[in-house]
Amino acid sequence: MQSSSGSRGIVAGAVIGLLALIVAVGAWVHPFLPVGPSPFSGPNQSHDISPKEPRPAVTTNQSPTDSPTVGIQENLVPAWITDLHILGSDDQGVEFKAPMSGTYIFRYVQGSYSTYPKDGATLGINPWRTAVFVYKNGRVLWNGEHINGEAAFLRLAEAGDFPTQREVEEAIQQRNKDSQTSLNAGDKLTFIAVDGQTDYTDNPGEVVIAVLHIPE
Repeated sequence: MQSSSGSRGIVAGAVIGLLALIVAVGAWVHPFLPVGPSPFSGPNQSHDISPKEPRPAVTTNQSPTDSPTVGIQENLVPAWITDLHILGSDDQGVEFKAPMSGTYIFRYVQGSYSTYPKDGATLGINPWRTAVFVYKNGRVLWNGEHINGEAAFLRLAEAGDFPTQREVEEAIQQRNKDSQTSLNAGDKLTFIAVDGQTDYTDNPGEVVIAVLHIPE
């Protein structure tokens, strides 16, 4: 009986010693083990330990080419002031007075006039035109019977002379229809069709010019 008890004591001691050794070895190895999810984790756990994809950058509606002044540019869209109707038969012209200082655009909208009565086209001439001369702060200037084009402040919608109304209005669409200038508040402009000084009375047709203002 004593021999058997002694054997069990020896075995127990050996087991305790082995367990102590295992614990000691585990404590020594633990600091060197990689930190991360267990390779034995459940099926709902992720094993991806690679760096996460970067979050997409926050975007706005502004395109790369937009500048901070876009809003300001939108505020500079020309504002319509009025339409001027320049009759081919009016030898005095139409006066416009600038209501405010700034940049003005004078834009051909439509129309034409003839320097002869409507039946003048049968004479083999080119009576239809769209040209409008503009004079600043004064009356229309003449060289005898002829209008003084060189003294004009602006010359608008010049497309040349054509035999028919349709042809001249098609031609002006291919030209620059805008003229731009700076005016002070109170400046007066006179717009007039182009013909001989005593030849306006029987001229049919009209030209419409839009006046636009660009805010400062």
